[in-house]
Amino acid sequence: MLNLLYSIFTLVLCLLFGYLTSYVVDIIPASLFGMVYMSIGLRTGAIDDIRIKAAIEWVIRNMGVCFVPAGVGIMEYLGLLQRYGITLFIFTVVTSFVMLWLVGFIYQKLTQKKSNLVEGSIRD
Repeated sequence: MLNLLYSIFTLVLCLLFGYLTSYVVDIIPASLFGMVYMSIGLRTGAIDDIRIKAAIEWVIRNMGVCFVPAGVGIMEYLGLLQRYGITLFIFTVVTSFVMLWLVGFIYQKLTQKKSNLVEGSIRD
């Protein structure tokens, strides 16, 4: 029960910081800022990943409920999808590959830099 309260408090706090940041710098949605804060907190150890694990697993197991409104939206705007479907499909595929490439490129650069730092410290 205590871990659940910790998880809820952590998520709400990250989202609150996300809303505050989005209010000051309105370039991306507040929830994305909140996810960045959550990632930073997990990476730095400020957020205990073991304590929020159960809540995150529950959210992932029940994520299907989130896709019901999207399915209803698709049925409601079927005419637009028929008219612009190919363009949306191409745009989605191209941007997905660009994002995958970008994330992979950044990951390789960061791990290569970390590897070089570790090798340099071993030689010393």
